[in-house]
Amino acid sequence: MGGSELLVTALVFTFTSIILFFLWRYAHTNYYSHKTRCTASVMARICDHVKKYSTDDRNVTTVLYYPVLEYIVNGTIVRVNADFAVDPHKYPRGWEIRILYDPNQPNYFYSEEFLSLINPKVFLVLFVIATVIAAGLFAGYFIL
Repeated sequence: MGGSELLVTALVFTFTSIILFFLWRYAHTNYYSHKTRCTASVMARICDHVKKYSTDDRNVTTVLYYPVLEYIVNGTIVRVNADFAVDPHKYPRGWEIRILYDPNQPNYFYSEEFLSLINPKVFLVLFVIATVIAAGLFAGYFIL
């Protein structure tokens, strides 16, 4: 690999490393926000599905189904639209799932079963690997 190719590759890994760092930071904040805020547990029932359409850049439309959940907190029925999509055949109306919610704001919840957040450690490990590779490539470039 020539000097300019080595430099370009090092810059690509550096850029990738920076992106992974910000993804780690974002995932870390969201993941632990849910974990620290939502301390009360309850069984929630899927009472409906909201159908939404998503069209990608190739103009392909996908139908997504977001569950509407109902659960009881201190004798009050809480009804919320989930921010995650499910297969309505696998999770039909009447299906019950355990959720964790914020006792101070009962409509703020998450479900371990549907937690769409990737554990932030994944991004941290990838960030470290990309950084080490970039450092090695830069070292190789400057040694040449």
